[in-house]
Amino acid sequence: EGQTPTEFLSSASESAAAGYEDFRIVQKASDTTLNGIKAAYTESTFITAYSGGRRFPTRSRLWAIPRGKMMFVIAVSGQPDDLKALANEVEMILSTVRFTNE
Repeated sequence: EGQTPTEFLSSASESAAAGYEDFRIVQKASDTTLNGIKAAYTESTFITAYSGGRRFPTRSRLWAIPRGKMMFVIAVSGQPDDLKALANEVEMILSTVRFTNE
């Protein structure tokens, strides 16, 4: 409680850096808006490792939207090329985000 959306995502990135192999911040957490709603955005890459030794490069995009004492987080993660292919679909989905109360 008491964190801005940007502070929240910065803290989340610090935690993720300790838990994921080859964690890199592509876009540092920064203020933004999502359909006119105050929010923050960050993007990172890392290696997702599964049991059995399978490893996949992963790109993750996160938006944090404060609502009262809660923080809504929208996350899109996948292999880097898959996220590029789905960019228009992700933007279409994000355009539908609405909240009825401030």
